[in-house]
Amino acid sequence: MKFRSECGVSRRELFWGERTIGRWWFVAKALQGDSMRAELFALAVALTAVSSVQVVAQPSVQQRVIITGCPYAGVTANCLMMKSSEGQVYNISGMTPRPRAMDRMIRLRGSVTDKLSMCNEGIVLDRIRWTRVRQQCTKQ
Repeated sequence: MKFRSECGVSRRELFWGERTIGRWWFVAKALQGDSMRAELFALAVALTAVSSVQVVAQPSVQQRVIITGCPYAGVTANCLMMKSSEGQVYNISGMTPRPRAMDRMIRLRGSVTDKLSMCNEGIVLDRIRWTRVRQQCTKQ
């Protein structure tokens, strides 16, 4: 059985045996004889882990932000969201009074907070002050 001679373990032991630790044990076992291949595999796993993390500058708590844009309805009912020019999404549901129509852009100032929201999206802003801007929002 070629599979057993290459890895030192049968397919049955791999999936049902006591030595089963998971998929990574099998890969490590298969690469055990070839150190160069093992190093390349470890490098590939590390690069994949690093590249999958999005690097977006998160504002710190209590930092004041100023955003100009168009508010839009969030996924959950009563959620109001706004996207900054950098692409960061802010939860502005705590804004009072709310804009009656969302056809014009608004400029707002708010403090970043670590509060949770039922909207489950965006960075929650608190102590929001806003004014209308003359520019019209584009239809999306």
